[in-house]
Amino acid sequence: MRKRFLGSVARAMKAIPVERAQDLAKNGVGVIMFASAEKIIGDGTTFKTQVKKGDTIKLKTGSKSDFVVTDVISDTELVVSSDNHQDLTSLKSPFRILPKLDQTQMYNAVWTALDQGQCIGIFPEGGSHDRTDLLPLKAGACIMALGAMVKYGKPVSIVTAGLNYFKGHRFRSKVVVEFNKCYTIPMELAELYKTNKRDAIANLLKDIEEKLRDVVVSVPSFKELSAVYLARQLYVTDGTVLSREQESLLNRRLATGYKAFRDHPEITLLFTQIREYNTMLRNLGVNDKRVKSLSTSFLENFITMAYSLLVAIVSSSFALPGLIFTGPIALILRYLSEKERRKALAKSDVKIYGRDVIASHKIITALSILPIVFTIFYAAFYYIFREFSRKHRLLFTIFFSILWPLYLYLMIISSGIALTNFRIVKSRVFLLIYPDYISRLRERRAELHKKIQKFVDEHGAEVVKNFEETRVVPKPVAISKRESQRFDEVFQTLEEMKI
Repeated sequence: MRKRFLGSVARAMKAIPVERAQDLAKNGVGVIMFASAEKIIGDGTTFKTQVKKGDTIKLKTGSKSDFVVTDVISDTELVVSSDNHQDLTSLKSPFRILPKLDQTQMYNAVWTALDQGQCIGIFPEGGSHDRTDLLPLKAGACIMALGAMVKYGKPVSIVTAGLNYFKGHRFRSKVVVEFNKCYTIPMELAELYKTNKRDAIANLLKDIEEKLRDVVVSVPSFKELSAVYLARQLYVTDGTVLSREQESLLNRRLATGYKAFRDHPEITLLFTQIREYNTMLRNLGVNDKRVKSLSTSFLENFITMAYSLLVAIVSSSFALPGLIFTGPIALILRYLSEKERRKALAKSDVKIYGRDVIASHKIITALSILPIVFTIFYAAFYYIFREFSRKHRLLFTIFFSILWPLYLYLMIISSGIALTNFRIVKSRVFLLIYPDYISRLRERRAELHKKIQKFVDEHGAEVVKNFEETRVVPKPVAISKRESQRFDEVFQTLEEMKI
């Protein structure tokens, strides 16, 4: 809100500013030598001037626990409260100080908005991150809801939303936003909040987390998340078309099942084989959906390769001027966003790679840079036609200023087409060199499909209540040996009749 451009946009959208302690954190002087659940001892520290009662101490090494200051004894000694139950000695750890903030004004603004029937959007984890699982939820959402219910005596409803994305830091990557059913907070929790805030908040936090997990796919790592997504594609029977909602539901169920059985020997082996299959796909340069449509014909693969190469060359040629123009801007945005990523990663205790800030920082920076670059570019275009009359120069420049953004949009589309066709060229060249690769790939896919279906059929009821009644993918109908023999006889007869 303090930034001129972002603050203006946020105020126009009626955003309520929230001060975060981590945004105001500062490095402490000296080092922490000893830390326990009740006391901190420093060396070369200036606690009397740097630390206040209610502030939080975070060690950079030795412990990830928070130490809330309850009293400042001297420049080298603090009385604290913490969930760290182990005495940490000979630490010599640098530390950060997070100030205690008064959020009364913010909560009053939120309660007033809720009383007026407005909708409040909040990230209950308290910040952005690039992990594949939820962070511990903060109490802020509960205080907002329960506080409004107590103050105005009105029920408050919550709708949890899940952002399911993969490679969200990449340009033009896809995201699936899924909304849960509306949940109205029981008034009994508001009554409990009046007498026991801690229990009321804990109960509501549990409800919110359960409903959030209904709309997000969470696994321990990106490697496992990728394997879960691929397992879903392998599990679905050929010819079965799923809606986005069904795909998301199946992803969540498979992720839940994976976490429940991740130490099971069969699952360990199965997911190892899924990752090996994924490596085979990457070697070929295709995704799983393309495996069934790939041809084993040498002539067909050669014609496809030649056609795709031609399309890729034409698309690249069309996009080249725009790439030359936007290339330096893209490099600048990439450098600045990478710098911001490293800065955010150094400050955060929860980020893994810091990729969650890349896309947003690129957009914010581009909104500042592009108007300046375009203005200079249009001025240069106006100057190039200086031999024409002022009227014609102005008309040419206006006409160009309309066509150039349109061309840049088409350039982005053409670049995507070129990349897609270059991948097709790569896969067809690979198949021309290794013609039996596609057969081995299909055999591996069929084998994994059977194994995943078998495991889901055997253990699905242990993960999902009423599994058979709520199946996303119908159970294949078993064919008896006698029926199978009849089919074989029919096919044999058709072959003899050359039909």
